[in-house]
Amino acid sequence: MIIDFIFNMVVSFLTFAIGLLPNFQGLPYGVSSAFQTIQPFIDSASAIFPMDTLIQILLLTISIQLAVFAWDMFWWFYSKIPGKFT
Repeated sequence: MIIDFIFNMVVSFLTFAIGLLPNFQGLPYGVSSAFQTIQPFIDSASAIFPMDTLIQILLLTISIQLAVFAWDMFWWFYSKIPGKFT
């Protein structure tokens, strides 16, 4: 009964938070047009250099940098807590 109450509170909060998000109607015309314009150039460059591998390497680098940034932010906030155990 208590677990059910806690579970309902968490679900209610998540439902409320998700309800605050706006409805996604798709990308604006200019953005989708830009992707359609650049696609032939990417396809022709893929014959020389694998562009999908380049994108994967860039995304991996960005995700590692975001993880390092989150780690540094965590320790920065932790250092601001007065009376910590260190």
